Amino acid sequence: MDVTPETDAALQVLGLARIEGPTDDPIDESLGDRLRRLRKARNQSLDDLASLSGISRTYLWKLEKGRALNPGIHMLRALAPPLKCRPGYLADTM
Repeated sequence: MDVTPETDAALQVLGLARIEGPTDDPIDESLGDRLRRLRKARNQSLDDLASLSGISRTYLWKLEKGRALNPGIHMLRALAPPLKCRPGYLADTM
């Protein structure tokens, strides 16, 4: 996706800055892979994300490992702000 400097600046103001690189939005990415990629891009540990989202570290670990499936929209809404993305971006993997 090509992003103009104006669009990139608007995304940053909204707290939705893009993650650049070879893993930028892989088509076949699982929810767990996407969560892990976004978390690591923000230098967050599982404990950090748990604290910021209000979701237990154990459940986050299970999501990342694919051992917990189909989290509810309330979970995606809780995860989106600390990961600086939209809940729909997380749901796109499901």
